[in-house]
Amino acid sequence: MKSSYRGPCIISGYIKGRKFRPSNWSERVAESGGVFHPETKVLEYASHLSPMYHETYGHCIHVDFDTLAAEQPGVYEYIVWFVESNGLEVVPLTDDPIENAEGIDHFQAA
Repeated sequence: MKSSYRGPCIISGYIKGRKFRPSNWSERVAESGGVFHPETKVLEYASHLSPMYHETYGHCIHVDFDTLAAEQPGVYEYIVWFVESNGLEVVPLTDDPIENAEGIDHFQAA
C-alpha cells in the first residue's frame, strides 16, 4: 500500500477520462469517516474527508491525508486501499485557497 499520500488532496472521480461509477461513490466513501447523529438522524462528514463536485474532477472527495491518518487511521487505510484498488487519481492541492476553491461545490449532508 502506498503511504506517500500527504496533505490536502482531491481524489478524482475519473479513471483514464471515464467517470467512476456509481455516481454517488464519493458520498458512500466519505461516509466512512463521518459521524451519524441518531437524535437528529443527520450524517456529518468529517472536515478532513468530504464529498464534493469539481468542474474538472467531477464527483470527487476532498481529503487531508495527514489529518485523516492522525485522527482515523483505520479510515485512512481504507481510503488508500480504495484509491489504489480502483486506480483513482489523487491530485495534491496547492497552498493557494483561491486556486483550490475554483470549480468546487461542497456537498451538504441532509
